Amino acid sequence: MAYICFRKEIHRVVVHQNLHQVGGEAAKGLGVSFGGKTVPVFRGGSSFTLKPGEFKLNADGLVKTTHGVSLDVNASTVSKFGGAHQIESIPNGLKIIQRGPRPEHFQIVPSYEMSVQQFQGLLNQIKTIPVK
Repeated sequence: MAYICFRKEIHRVVVHQNLHQVGGEAAKGLGVSFGGKTVPVFRGGSSFTLKPGEFKLNADGLVKTTHGVSLDVNASTVSKFGGAHQIESIPNGLKIIQRGPRPEHFQIVPSYEMSVQQFQGLLNQIKTIPVK
């Protein structure tokens, strides 16, 4: 559970492993508490390869826990980036946070500071479900 502050409000983000409706079919996947209910989160495209600017390093060269790869609660928002893919599972060592001025925007970030190689290795273990 995390507490996120944006627009002068504090919102609690809780990641759930639940069943969700995707394209009319029940699909197992992760969800976040958003708007008073648990909703699935989506990635545009199936790649989790880190790009410059998606993460920040601390003074020791470790990835900070504040930035990562983008997600959204709206499949249509991310579908233009290679199709929408629902997040099914993430490994230990990663977490989902709300980030930015849009409450619908989330990111997968490290749970603790780690090397870029370790972060990428964990991102490579994420399971997704393509949305039809």
